[in-house]
Amino acid sequence: ARLLTSLLTLAREGDKPAAPRPVSLARAAERAHERWAASAEDDGRELELVGNGDATIAASEEDLAILLDNLIENALRYSPTRVAVDWGRDGGEAWLAVLDEGPGLQAGEETQLFERFARGSAGSGRSGTGLGLAIVQTLAHRWRGEASLSNRLEGGTRADVRFPAAATVKEEPWVEA
Repeated sequence: ARLLTSLLTLAREGDKPAAPRPVSLARAAERAHERWAASAEDDGRELELVGNGDATIAASEEDLAILLDNLIENALRYSPTRVAVDWGRDGGEAWLAVLDEGPGLQAGEETQLFERFARGSAGSGRSGTGLGLAIVQTLAHRWRGEASLSNRLEGGTRADVRFPAAATVKEEPWVEA
């Protein structure tokens, strides 16, 4: 079922997306944390939110949830202890990052792993379809973003997705008239 859902997401790559709405990266990260924290804990890993403040993009909440789920699932597969979800705004860009403490990338894998069915050196002998990062890149492109992978100086991998920033979502208290 997961493979079929992944293939359907990729098959819709050329479809015109729904009208973009302001999406808070902090809220998207918090919701992803709610979906994945128990699973991480059950496997002896910690899933941590480390972003500070908020950043907003124009996208769909559903696409951003799928993107984050793929990044977090990947990171939890390779990280022996901890995965962190970070976000922020840098000038005209808003970004999300998922950081793991796994084995990192070999040279050339930074771009190769975004291809469909690609499996990196760390993925040999592990379950997976090789579609997660292709989906991440497809959804990033749908909302004028770009995904990248890099090795972290302290070890592990940083999966980064950058989008054009949008006006910040302000949550107003509900007032009855």
